Amino acid sequence: MPQVVTLRGNFSDVYQQVETAAFAGLGPASVGPKVSRLQKILARWNPRLGVEVNGVFDLKTERAISLYQAIYSKSGGAVISGEVSQHLVRMSDGSFWNHPPTKTPGQQLLYQAAQQLGVPYRLGGDGVSSTDCGRLVQQSTAKLAPELSRCADEQYRSAQKGLHGLSVVREPQAGDLVFFRYPSSQSGEAYAGVTHVGLRVDSNWMLAASAGAGKVVVQKSAPLRPYLLATAGFRS
Repeated sequence: MPQVVTLRGNFSDVYQQVETAAFAGLGPASVGPKVSRLQKILARWNPRLGVEVNGVFDLKTERAISLYQAIYSKSGGAVISGEVSQHLVRMSDGSFWNHPPTKTPGQQLLYQAAQQLGVPYRLGGDGVSSTDCGRLVQQSTAKLAPELSRCADEQYRSAQKGLHGLSVVREPQAGDLVFFRYPSSQSGEAYAGVTHVGLRVDSNWMLAASAGAGKVVVQKSAPLRPYLLATAGFRS
């Protein structure tokens, strides 16, 4: 005989239990009305992510929910946790903003940087009409480290020296700074310093002002992993 599951409590309590778990477990390859509802929430949350409401948990949805989970929970990856499902439901009815979860310094940096998604890339950009990788980090860390340089190589040196509250870390977290050293058309083969910096989202994604993409994007981190020099973060 099939097992009978009894839901306890009055109708309102049972409905609330079901509703707060509405998105839990959704991830890549999920399809249907719940995915469409999720995409509508993510599109309102940050239109710059370009999420389309099509009912398919596609790459844009994966990228958006990975960033969302990195900012609002300790969960990582693209499969939605129970905690994040509750956040999304509360965001859909507007109650989320009454008591948003407390962010770590790294999560706050990610949130700030996410407001710059889509801003055009230009080396030496002013941070308003255009930006570059170091400038994006400098702006995102302005409250935590107002004296941090806009130069990625100088930011790396500050982390090495433990300056401005920034230090090299062994266990990466969301919002940590990831420094890369790789040959580029701008740096040349002989340059030995940092050539790129971004903000870690999770093990698969990072947020950065990308010369290749021509703008601030959430991008796959795997292609840059061989050139990773160090990871640094703000730890209290």
